[in-house]
Amino acid sequence: MARILSAVKLVWEIPLSLLSFLFYRSVRLFLQLMVRLRYSRNKKPSPCWVVLCAETLERPLALPRIMTTGPRWNTHAIVAVVGPLDVRKTVSLDAKKARESARHWTVVIYTFPDATTVASVGSFEPRAQNQWTTLEVKRGRYMCFLRYYEWRDEIELPSIKVDGEELVGAQRVPPDINNFYLDLRRRKNAFYLCLAYYIPTLLRLRKWLSLSFVGREYLPVGNPETQFCYGPIKAGEFLSIQLDVQLLRACNVYFTLYDRASFPVLWYQIREETHATPRCEENGSYLLRINSKSPVQPVSLRDRIHVSVCRSG
Repeated sequence: MARILSAVKLVWEIPLSLLSFLFYRSVRLFLQLMVRLRYSRNKKPSPCWVVLCAETLERPLALPRIMTTGPRWNTHAIVAVVGPLDVRKTVSLDAKKARESARHWTVVIYTFPDATTVASVGSFEPRAQNQWTTLEVKRGRYMCFLRYYEWRDEIELPSIKVDGEELVGAQRVPPDINNFYLDLRRRKNAFYLCLAYYIPTLLRLRKWLSLSFVGREYLPVGNPETQFCYGPIKAGEFLSIQLDVQLLRACNVYFTLYDRASFPVLWYQIREETHATPRCEENGSYLLRINSKSPVQPVSLRDRIHVSVCRSG
């Protein structure tokens, strides 16, 4: 009977989810057009790091923009972005500053405004051990996306050179910069629920859909050092997670639970082989970020991680 009721509920959720998907795409297109118009008028902006924090979210349209470009919030890292940068050939960053600020960090360069990843560098790569690390790209406009994991007490975002000229200065941030996540859910309203309503339905239907399509809709901007495990979860359910010991030795595993509006509800690092999450209080989704913590190739997740959705009681 429970399966029948679940199937009936899914049938009427599908039309609502389709409307939500169309609404999401329309809002995203509108905001993209606004961003393009803004930067077409300002030909030579003075770029600086924009850190994801409470102050940033107070800017006009900042939260709607995030919820239509990177709604799977990374609560485990300090996140900053800079750009668009007009580049002829090279982008260089002060890797020494990054090493001094965080134990694990990555910088991803992607095209503006379509967000296609073109280059990246991480803390474990040999070239990141020099003071300056240079990445070559084709002529164009780019954004730089920085993540600091396991950050230290003294944190500084690195300087960036474009074609040999220092264009972005270093910038200090406080170690409690991510405390805004504790109150982020208070911003949830009907607008954001309509934007993300389709996500749990999409995840439940992914066996009948293209995996690449589902991944593009759900996953964050690409990071070569991160692998993902994700899925839907309903109210009253919890996750039983089994991790291979070799996986735990090679990777950090971060868990985030999102509500139906894609706001983070619960997040922490998983450190044991067998783990059960708290019971979910409402329908939503979960995301496991598996970050390599050594310079070796990422460990294959096949047969190394098993996630079961269970119902309490």
